[in-house]
Amino acid sequence: MALLSELSHYGPSICVKFVREKVLAGYGPFVHVYDSKNGQLLNVVRIFHINKVHGISVKNETIVIYGGKSVCVVKLLALMEKKDVSSDEKRCHEWIIDAVFHADDKRILILTSYNQVITCGYDGSIESVTGILGEKAILYSGSIRVLSKNEIYVNAGTVLEGIIIWDLIKEKTLLKLTGHEGSIFSVKTSDNGKLIASCSDDRSIKLWNFEDGRLLSTAWGHTARIWDLQFICDNKRIASVSEDSTCRIWRILETSELVLEETYNVHLIKSSWGVDVNEEKLVAATCGNDGKVVLTNLNQDGTMRQSLGSGLSSELAVRDMELGETEIIKGAFWLEFGIVVVTSMGRILKYSNSNSEWSAITEEPRFISFSVMTGIQSQGLILIWSSSGELLLMRFSQNGELIQRKNLSIRSMSKIMNCLLVLSGSDLMIAIESPNSRDPFMCVKLDPKTLDKTMQLSWPKPLKFVSTCLAVLDEKLVVGSRFSSVAVFDMACPNNEPVVWRNLTPGDAISSISFVECTSDEKSLFSVTNRDGFYAFVLLDFKKKSFSVLHNNRVSKGFLEGAFYNESGDYITYGFRSSLFYVFNETKQQEIATEVCGGAHRLWKFFPNLENDVSIFLYVRAKKLHVKKFSGLRTIVLNTGIHGREIRDLTLINKLNFKGLYLLCTGSEDTTVKLNLLDSKTGSIKTVWTQRKHTSGLQRCKFFGSNFMISSGAREELFLWEVNTSMNSNPYIRMLASLPTSSDSPDLRIMDFDFLGFEHFNDFLLATAYSDSAIKVWRYKQKCSKFELLVSGHYKDCCLLNIKFTMFDGKLHLIVSATDGMLILWDLNIVYSSLYERLISGSGAESLPTQSLPEFVSRISVHKAGVRAIDVKALSSKQVRIFSGGDDNALAMTDFKIIEGNHYACEVICRNQSASASTITSVGLFQNGQTLATTSVDQKVQFYNVSENELNIVGKRATTVADTGCLAALELEERAMILIGGMGLSVWNYEY
Repeated sequence: MALLSELSHYGPSICVKFVREKVLAGYGPFVHVYDSKNGQLLNVVRIFHINKVHGISVKNETIVIYGGKSVCVVKLLALMEKKDVSSDEKRCHEWIIDAVFHADDKRILILTSYNQVITCGYDGSIESVTGILGEKAILYSGSIRVLSKNEIYVNAGTVLEGIIIWDLIKEKTLLKLTGHEGSIFSVKTSDNGKLIASCSDDRSIKLWNFEDGRLLSTAWGHTARIWDLQFICDNKRIASVSEDSTCRIWRILETSELVLEETYNVHLIKSSWGVDVNEEKLVAATCGNDGKVVLTNLNQDGTMRQSLGSGLSSELAVRDMELGETEIIKGAFWLEFGIVVVTSMGRILKYSNSNSEWSAITEEPRFISFSVMTGIQSQGLILIWSSSGELLLMRFSQNGELIQRKNLSIRSMSKIMNCLLVLSGSDLMIAIESPNSRDPFMCVKLDPKTLDKTMQLSWPKPLKFVSTCLAVLDEKLVVGSRFSSVAVFDMACPNNEPVVWRNLTPGDAISSISFVECTSDEKSLFSVTNRDGFYAFVLLDFKKKSFSVLHNNRVSKGFLEGAFYNESGDYITYGFRSSLFYVFNETKQQEIATEVCGGAHRLWKFFPNLENDVSIFLYVRAKKLHVKKFSGLRTIVLNTGIHGREIRDLTLINKLNFKGLYLLCTGSEDTTVKLNLLDSKTGSIKTVWTQRKHTSGLQRCKFFGSNFMISSGAREELFLWEVNTSMNSNPYIRMLASLPTSSDSPDLRIMDFDFLGFEHFNDFLLATAYSDSAIKVWRYKQKCSKFELLVSGHYKDCCLLNIKFTMFDGKLHLIVSATDGMLILWDLNIVYSSLYERLISGSGAESLPTQSLPEFVSRISVHKAGVRAIDVKALSSKQVRIFSGGDDNALAMTDFKIIEGNHYACEVICRNQSASASTITSVGLFQNGQTLATTSVDQKVQFYNVSENELNIVGKRATTVADTGCLAALELEERAMILIGGMGLSVWNYEY
């Protein structure tokens, strides 16, 4: 028998609980223990054998954990030190809704789905079962509030009969609360016993008076069902989480009205399941369907909001000076001591953080009406420029004293439209552009210490070029422009024409460009963002004047203004979404911060990653200057999870790809493809990129060779991706090509595909199986990155489920499985041989006419229902064996072979009709084809020795991954790693 062990598990987290500075989160039958101060995972401990953890209650150092019909009482120290405490699991006769400690600290109280409370000892010995005579409602939710030994109340949320509040000691119904439409998902009594809060699938939160059951308030705000809520802040606020993936904080007014105070986007796609709040630190922990555990700072002192006034407000006090009624702020910049602004009347002012006062610096009539401000924060440097070519440089000390001032005049331009300031090594550079196409594009070099001009360079301005952003590298000015263009100006050879690359990304204006790294062959990688939401990593070759896109993607929504790698190597993006300014961790897929500012059409500046982990956002709204200061991250992701919905397929490359880690791609029902890194020692998985090209749920994803991956889904979507692992910063992935669809509004699903390469050629064949029984064979033409249809036809009227290329006697064949239980074989050698001959002869660029799918040459009925999964093993040049699992719960081995006279024979060699208790969803060969792994809907993973003509089971184990649907094997020395995907992902170690 094989030795199996679970290395890691990723999946939905249903509950989360603070224990002082520790955070406990339930993942399947496990509890993860985290340190909330540094986000470190301290331990993973198994609590139950099978059941999932649904809830956690804490009393001092003792923890009660429950889920399904299981309950476990354990010490905090055991959770910190042990790996398995499932021996302490106790079983209940009914489904457990809640479990808490009795006031005497010697017993626990268990609320069941039949609205009964079991009182038992820590060892599981039952003392009593208490209920209410005549009440037979089934509970959807509930909680027990222990106020004292003599005051214990049960809050029962029923399916159809509202809320029942009853007294456990007196065994008496106190209140029946109706008003919600639908099932009750959470109901809690406040710590002081005066209020009751409830939520349901009607998306409302209701606040009730505990004394008389009077409805005090109904709050709306969540856009989907509300799963959980909790009283916080001395019962003055309520925290709630919902199917809309948000955590919301509600304030209870003195009038008992509930008012929405804050909204935090904490999870992805669908459902934030649980919430707990550390009231001392004012930090909320939430867990969700995406597998994340997120800490959110609720303390508004962690951020600083200030309105610093404007020309129409008396809030801006400039000592004895009064601003004109029409005077407005035209530019603002944050420095270490505070803020410098310039107004429409040419006044330059500064705000000091030390005394919270404004003071005037100077008045400059040349900046009246039109002026723009930029600067370099690390240098304490400000640049103000006007359209007439007047430039003013000012340097400030750390305490705000003006210590340097320099005037520049640009007379060689008819008008200035833009000035871009950057510090590069020992040079300070100003790139200057005119709206006049006849004016040159200019660069002025300054000494960063004296601010004296050291050099002035100019180039002919490229056509249709409007500069937007600037980066400098090795005497090269890399300038972003509108129309997704980038121009390179060589300062070492100013007589050379600038190199212009257009359409680097979809969309319009390049909003930021920043250097990432250099390669050994002197190429330079840059991060490029587009205001329309696209971003790319572009490798520039200055010598050959060429570029290649290594990575392309787009943000989930909104406008993209910039991006950068932070110190942890996470890719951070920022921009605007409707009326919000947002900062988003693209690597961890987590919103870091937001500010309601009114949108992008205003004066604004963002200063990320300043000292002490501080970021500053300045913006003007309603003619007032606002400052949002983020002191540290608002959110900390303890566990990044993987997908927000079911993983439909996964694929990996069986060799080390990036820094000793393996590349793993996962495709999900949430429409995303994720590129991950898998550690073969620990089984840990880190998501690097989340691709959003698909608009429908994924069906398949497969690596092809060492640097290509193909994904498919509904709406006839199939994309070819190229993976690059040559860079040091990250692996990168970009879409190369997409498969043509049969109509402008496709509604078919590509159920499966397979590929076959040609030796010595980059072109390859692709076979696709569709949900309407269509079969198509394509040729991918590498030179033009397009697919060409070679063969098209239909099998019958049933859905096709799997498709595989195979070779018989050197001839190409196609194996297909369908929902009619058949395995079908086609001979496609005419297409293969004719294309291969063209490639060899050098005429491969010519298109081949599309042929009709020939009649199948053989088929056999193997299953009584759909053949859900297959894998193929070649036994000889004239015989292949197909391992198949079906909707009929059966597992089979079937042989196809060529006999004399080019005739085909097929035979079911072995069939296990009761291999599983439910549909077999995936099968996979590993250990050089000697072992077969299978998964099924009943969450069972089974292993068979198939080296002989029999299916001999060698291992069987239950998985905690629900909706189990796919698997993959990574073969290592004397062992294999088995990855099981579904509603989550588990990594197992299989020792030969």
